[in-house]
Amino acid sequence: IDYTAKELSYYKLTTEGYVAVIGYAVVTPARESLPRDVVRGRVRQLVEKPIWCPKVGGQIRKEDPTLPAGCLPYGHPQNAMGDWRFDVNWDVSGYELVRLHGTTGYPKGNFWDQETYGCIRLENRAIKNLIDVLGTQAIKEGIEIVLWRSTPTLSGE
Repeated sequence: IDYTAKELSYYKLTTEGYVAVIGYAVVTPARESLPRDVVRGRVRQLVEKPIWCPKVGGQIRKEDPTLPAGCLPYGHPQNAMGDWRFDVNWDVSGYELVRLHGTTGYPKGNFWDQETYGCIRLENRAIKNLIDVLGTQAIKEGIEIVLWRSTPTLSGE
């Protein structure tokens, strides 16, 4: 996931090296929010129809006092999670990027103009397509996610 270009690209490692399979536009936090130039993680689970629990006293609740208390169930008009959520274990001690998830939370045409408070968002149809391309077995095996501030060179490391 390239924080500068706002793109998620799926690469498959082959005997020829990394091959681009598919890509999507994403909404990310500010690129300066990454604790280092490259952060790696492994998907630990995929959640369908996720609930959303904005942190009490957090920036989201400060900026949107209309959010109801507690967690918002799937389907609630203010639940920012969309239809699917990837939960990820990151390799930076103490770093807590929230999640990678789908969303219906942006008016048409404004999806790419926003930054998030920590999550990486794809449109619902894009995350569903990504799940279909990856397959549930691959997700169970722990897909690696790499976040970076600028496009890296893929070297098969």
